[in-house]
Amino acid sequence: MIFAQIDEATNKITIKSSFRGLGFMKRLVLITGIILTLAAGTAQAQGCSVCTKTAQGLDDKSAKGLNGGILYLAFLPLTIMGTVGFFWWRSNKGN
Repeated sequence: MIFAQIDEATNKITIKSSFRGLGFMKRLVLITGIILTLAAGTAQAQGCSVCTKTAQGLDDKSAKGLNGGILYLAFLPLTIMGTVGFFWWRSNKGN
């Protein structure tokens, strides 16, 4: 994240980056992790497309089962992200 701060006495703008405190290796690991996470999501999305086309050829019960499975698998990660986001929002609400 990038933060900008204006000093009213001198009218200078100071830009601070949250990456400045990190070392080179930590930055590299962070960027590599983000890239690998995005690449894995694309590869997994192709599998969902194949499953959906297969379920369309089957009866309505199979399609409902596929939708239920998707919701079941998505529940835990979404709950974790929502909880982390809520606590982050609550801790930054006063600032």
